[in-house]
Amino acid sequence: MNILVTTWCNRRECDFCFEQSVPEIRASGTLPVMGSSERSFLTAERYAELLHLAIEVWRSPRISLLGGEPTQHPLIAQFLREALALDVDVGVNTNGVFGGSRSEELRDILYSPLGRRLFFLVNAYLRPGQPTAEIKAIRENLRWMESACTLSVTACGDGLDLLPYANLIREFHLNKVIRISLSHPMLNHASRFADRERFHAIGQSLKRQGIDLKQHGIKLLCDCGFVACMFAAQQRDGETAEAAIRRGLGELSDCGILFKSVCHPLLDVRPDLSVAHCLPLSAGKRVSLDEIRYPSRDPLAASLAVHFRSQAHSYLFDACQSCGLRGSGECVGGCLSYRLKLQLATGV
Repeated sequence: MNILVTTWCNRRECDFCFEQSVPEIRASGTLPVMGSSERSFLTAERYAELLHLAIEVWRSPRISLLGGEPTQHPLIAQFLREALALDVDVGVNTNGVFGGSRSEELRDILYSPLGRRLFFLVNAYLRPGQPTAEIKAIRENLRWMESACTLSVTACGDGLDLLPYANLIREFHLNKVIRISLSHPMLNHASRFADRERFHAIGQSLKRQGIDLKQHGIKLLCDCGFVACMFAAQQRDGETAEAAIRRGLGELSDCGILFKSVCHPLLDVRPDLSVAHCLPLSAGKRVSLDEIRYPSRDPLAASLAVHFRSQAHSYLFDACQSCGLRGSGECVGGCLSYRLKLQLATGV
């Protein structure tokens, strides 16, 4: 389960941020400035309820704390200790931009007996003109996170340069996997996302860079939304498009790329106890845990999935309809939010 402990974020330059899909954030009047100015924080009482629901009732083996920026919650250290005491894996999805006593608190937890099941997913969003203070804070935190940290990168196009992230991994002895997230559109909000016409170029760029990074023992984990044809090899004379895709997939191991086309999102629970299928679809439908109690996670997840899947009548590309990989379940045919966004744009 993903628990969004706050809608507040201390970094506002991420124009691909999923948080911008949330109606109350869009209505706050802060856009197009990125990041929420609404300091909505999950209360300690509601957090305790969610821990009980996720771990004791739903038997979730892992929870992830998200935001906004979760480290901006004044009770984040308490939240981590309470979750870790229940002997489950706990992840913190963060931008890495925090310091002072907050950094010391989280470092102390990581190096305590409880910290063996604590992990950090850091999207440093390295970019030209990045404030010096921001870079300094990220580096100082990576120094103590070490192998408990996995770097996350959001791909909005094929110009993504992974070398700076690889350098951070080597310098601070981080987990030798870079999680690549493909930037998806929010269903009811304008945002920057990867152009589907550049998907193949993105895939080829990752393959080229993956070969170089593999020499340093670094692998690339492609997150949800990636499709098989992104990695297609150059089509040979007499070769079908599907055969070229399968040949390209066969090359991924040599490129150090871990890929499986999936659309099985974790449920996202917000500070108001509303539940969304996934962040890009937050504006489409949410269910209140205050109103409905489910004895297990599956019925709730299924009801949200059915709601959106029943509306998705097309796939990312025309060829998806007859593609054997999609038919066999080897490719899901694209991110659900992207498919629905295309339908809204084309009126299909």
